[in-house]
Amino acid sequence: MLTVNETANEPPPEDDTMDSATNLGKEAVFINHNFPQQV
Repeated sequence: MLTVNETANEPPPEDDTMDSATNLGKEAVFINHNFPQQV
């Protein structure tokens, strides 16, 4: 299971960039959902 920057000293920005917490969370969920299907 992947985590999303849970222990970072500075949290990711809350904007619409690729590194926003929302987008990183969506990516982690997508990876965790699809990875087991590929292995």
